[in-house]
Amino acid sequence: MGVSCNSCGGMYLKCKCKIEEPVEVFGGPVEVTGGSVTDPLIVDSALTQANLEGKMYIVNTDTQLLSGTNDNLSLILTNPMNSGVIAISDFVSVTALDTNFSVGIRRNPVYSGGTTTTLTPRNLNTAFPDNAQITAVRQQGNTTVTSGDLLSRLLIQQGGEAIFPFSGRLVLTPGNSISITGNVFAGNRSVAVGTSWIEIPL
Repeated sequence: MGVSCNSCGGMYLKCKCKIEEPVEVFGGPVEVTGGSVTDPLIVDSALTQANLEGKMYIVNTDTQLLSGTNDNLSLILTNPMNSGVIAISDFVSVTALDTNFSVGIRRNPVYSGGTTTTLTPRNLNTAFPDNAQITAVRQQGNTTVTSGDLLSRLLIQQGGEAIFPFSGRLVLTPGNSISITGNVFAGNRSVAVGTSWIEIPL
């Protein structure tokens, strides 16, 4: 894996030292155990560890048909004030078929117009229930943003999928919300928005 042992300078998979210090792999902190031929190296990222503990979730809007030429589809995540967790984003994806579209991410947005549907975030570890503290809604139609900070307006392209691998760089704290919006520029187009995150106790 190209990771050197802190003790002898050799490669972890070849040296016989026991690993007791945390190291960084691919620019991120990981937990390392093992370190000899008979005691194999085990590397767990924070995302993988959270998933093993049943703290990683995913939600998507499913594919929605937007009939108006300026309709949009938003996925809104809210972290309740007393949730006791912070949410750390893994990725965001927006897909639109056969049309130019843009992607916007906002902090604490307020929308007017359109229709709202409550969604259920799913636990990515099938051994655990769907017990996310973060709530999710789908807002679609001819909606207007009346307030909220624009964090990013990232892409306009001719159909396809836009994936943003935040990998922990987007954090949702209690009492705040974020929205991921796909906006199309032609009527009768299908759009889907999805995201995944881990929840860490405060």
